[in-house]
Amino acid sequence: MILTCPQCATRYQLKGSEFPISGRSVRCAKCGHTWFQTPPAPDTEADLVATSAPVHGETGASSPGAGPQRSATAVGVKDRVRGERVAIVAGWFAFAGIIALIVWGLLRYQQAITRVWPQAGPIYRAFGVSVNTNGLTFSDVNYRRDTEAGQLVLTVRGTVMNADSQPAALPRIEIVLTDSHRHRVDSWVFSAGARQLEPGQRIAFTTRRVNPPEQARHLEMVFLRPKR
Repeated sequence: MILTCPQCATRYQLKGSEFPISGRSVRCAKCGHTWFQTPPAPDTEADLVATSAPVHGETGASSPGAGPQRSATAVGVKDRVRGERVAIVAGWFAFAGIIALIVWGLLRYQQAITRVWPQAGPIYRAFGVSVNTNGLTFSDVNYRRDTEAGQLVLTVRGTVMNADSQPAALPRIEIVLTDSHRHRVDSWVFSAGARQLEPGQRIAFTTRRVNPPEQARHLEMVFLRPKR
């Protein structure tokens, strides 16, 4: 049933089955006006519920001395809002999980990706990820400076390994020397002594440079791409 405050015309919705047949005093939760309300006839009550406009206000009418009670409409709205918030949070967690899975796949299978799509190499390098398209890796790299016959000699030693599951051609290797600002000051190219490495195979190498620049502070090694 719907009650209307005679003072401020605020309307409230109550269950007719809970309203006493003899009527009772009710108080408007908005303006505080109190009046005696009798229940409508059964056929009138059904007509009111079916044809009435949306009820204003989120708090229902109450008996004098009793606190305001939440209407079913207000409870439903709050439950719906709470459900929407939970859905949004769950959606963000799912989105973050998908992004993490994509990043993991790009890093885990970067060798296969760059092999099929070489243009992806610069993208990986832009994010500081080293690109290995042929499965070859350097390990146990070390260098030493010696003086021989009055000349400074830089000796570089290391190992090349084929970490791929298939044979890989072993290209020539370039060593680049840079200064403290990472500017190139010297470079040279050498061969590790084999043309191809089987899966899991290793090969040791040694290369020397006579009189390297004094300003050289860093050493980098890269595999040269075969000429087409």
